[in-house]
Amino acid sequence: MPRSWFCLWFYWGGSGWDVIPWFSASIAFLALRMLVDILLTGRLPTFVLQAIVIALSNIALILSLLVLLEIAWRAFAGVSAAPGSPALRR
Repeated sequence: MPRSWFCLWFYWGGSGWDVIPWFSASIAFLALRMLVDILLTGRLPTFVLQAIVIALSNIALILSLLVLLEIAWRAFAGVSAAPGSPALRR
C-alpha cells in the first residue's frame, strides 16, 4: 500500500505500526467538520453555513465509502478463488 502525506500512524493489533490512510483521513476530516460547526455557527449567515456544511458532508460520505473499501480490502486480503472457478481459468 503506498504511503501518502495524509496518513497517520496507528498501532494495529500487536503486529507493529501500520498505515491506515482512509480511516486516518476520515478522523481528521471529522475533526475539521466539528471545528467548522463550532467556530462558524453564529458568525456566518445561515445560508452560507448550510452550504459549507452540505459540501463537507458530501466529502465525508466519500471518505466513509473509502473507509468501507479499505476495511473490506484488509478483511479479504488473504482470500483466493475456489478451485475450478472461472477466475482461475483465464
